[in-house]
Amino acid sequence: MDQILNLLTTLCKKVDSMDGEIQQLKKQASSQQHDVKNAELRRSEDVKIPDLEGDVGKLHKTHNVCLNTAAGTSGVTKKEKATEEKKNIYKIQTYLNKNPRAINTKEPNTDYITQHLQGYNKLIALPGTNINLVTTCYNYGLLSTVYTATGDEISKIPELYKAFLTYKRITKGTLFFIKFYTATAEILYDEIKPVIQVIKIGLTRDMLIPEKIEKQNEISIVDIPDFYANKRVIGIATIF
Repeated sequence: MDQILNLLTTLCKKVDSMDGEIQQLKKQASSQQHDVKNAELRRSEDVKIPDLEGDVGKLHKTHNVCLNTAAGTSGVTKKEKATEEKKNIYKIQTYLNKNPRAINTKEPNTDYITQHLQGYNKLIALPGTNINLVTTCYNYGLLSTVYTATGDEISKIPELYKAFLTYKRITKGTLFFIKFYTATAEILYDEIKPVIQVIKIGLTRDMLIPEKIEKQNEISIVDIPDFYANKRVIGIATIF
């Protein structure tokens, strides 16, 4: 198990200004109306998922800070990068909101479904989900859970994939869950504050399928920054 923990530790990347940002956002979160935050948290399927309540054996948790900050030094370059990031988030979020489950699935309990949250959907990847879809949702903080037997679905996320293979080899399990607790990126005028994710890997006997898998309204591209800024505050309050 020490080997697993060592591998999982490599997922943790330090950001110099992260502590200050986290403290600031935690204060913002605590000052919000409790009913707003609790409404979001209650909508999460996590409240009734037994794999977070000891039904899966030991869980191993690690921080994975994705350094997706804007590149370049000039204000124009950073602005363009932020604009492109906003467009990309808009595209993948619209896809998940309008397509809450895979439509061409031939086998039951395969491909993808979504977790219905307040105003937006997040990806739940069942075995056989497209690798590129999983990777894209991971990069933008829109991945809720991956259920996998082989780890193929996360094979384009190198550090996580390596940690998973070690866990799989030691536990000799047949079905695994990988759960992502996320504070989404915050898109400012000329800056992108990176996604923060806490990841749990564990064994499970069954895949938990949400009762509510539905389409949601499109989030206007002009509303993307404010929408995700709020989700980031809630995410950080949940994680920390």
